[in-house]
Amino acid sequence: RVLFRSYTVHAVGSARGALEQLRHCAYDVIVCDVVMDDMDGLALTKQLRSRPETSSIPIMLVSMNDADSERQNGLAAGADGFLSKKDCVSGRLLTEISSAVSRRQAARP
Repeated sequence: RVLFRSYTVHAVGSARGALEQLRHCAYDVIVCDVVMDDMDGLALTKQLRSRPETSSIPIMLVSMNDADSERQNGLAAGADGFLSKKDCVSGRLLTEISSAVSRRQAARP
């Protein structure tokens, strides 16, 4: 666990690891790479959206590919946001996470 600007971060090495971690802990946001060995981030996002216990957690996808089609695929899968790794390096990750969390909280009844 690392405290990073008021976020506690848990890192896992795979989509299956993320699914296992989500069985034991509650999270305010999920940041997920699109490209992973066992399951891609799009499939993981779809799976999380289909589960009642994870359907409302904001999901930010991160990809090396910054093509608009990749972004559209991520949003269509159910992600709240999509950033290229260049966007992350430029410092947008925390801003986008805060925005996604705020939007989800405002949408709650």
